Amino acid sequence: MVRNTILILLLLLPTLSVRAQEKIKGDRNVTIVETEVNSFKKIALYEKFDIVLIEGTQASVEIETDENLHDVIEFSVIDSVLSFKTNAKIVSSKKMEIKVRYTKDLQEIELKDDAEISALTSLDIDNFFLKTYDNSRAYLNIKSSDFKFIGNGKSKSRLNIESSMTNLELNDNTHLEALLVTDSTKVSSYMRSKAVVEGSSKNLELNAISSSEFMGKNFTVNTCQLTIEDSCDATLNVTDQISINATGNSDVFLYGTGKITMERFTDSASLQKKEF
Repeated sequence: MVRNTILILLLLLPTLSVRAQEKIKGDRNVTIVETEVNSFKKIALYEKFDIVLIEGTQASVEIETDENLHDVIEFSVIDSVLSFKTNAKIVSSKKMEIKVRYTKDLQEIELKDDAEISALTSLDIDNFFLKTYDNSRAYLNIKSSDFKFIGNGKSKSRLNIESSMTNLELNDNTHLEALLVTDSTKVSSYMRSKAVVEGSSKNLELNAISSSEFMGKNFTVNTCQLTIEDSCDATLNVTDQISINATGNSDVFLYGTGKITMERFTDSASLQKKEF
């Protein structure tokens, strides 16, 4: 049985190698093709695609590229998920622009590899979930009653968020730049992630672990609950009250006039009061 399996794999290797080497160049004759698709709740980009979002009443995909490349880009809606893939490696193109028209059904976007997504206008969605992985990029303005973001790998995102509740989770080396106007904000940052945040929030719950960095000098919050461990840095601007639980080699830089409550402060953790 093992020998048969090995033999099958050896027979498949040449086929897989040929497919992996398939390449195509654009013919420089640019055309536009728009295709209506079923409404979708999620967009999943797992390859090097650059997508621009446009709100509409009918979901569709519009591709402007070299004429011979249209057949290389495949897309489909399966189980309410719009996904894209290529059946050959595009070496060059005169133009490559993909616009996706979404409807009110959209709830989630997931990016992997080198995928990039942006929007011409703000995404006005009640409950919205954004996930980024690898080297993906997201540049979005979002209005939502409940917004959740999870960043992984070396992904980078630049977000403008207006929301009642905002939940941000940053992992690995992910980098987030955000302008937030929210009532309640929860941030969990891990493993060398970095967040640069501006704006305002009535309440902030920040958990920083494992060499992560949170820069919120220009992020004004009324109240804050801070838990910080290991070698993390947190820069905060609190107007009313902050409770601090700090351990390890963590550093807290505090702006504002908020009352400070030390729940726990051990090891070589430090607190520096700063002035603007």
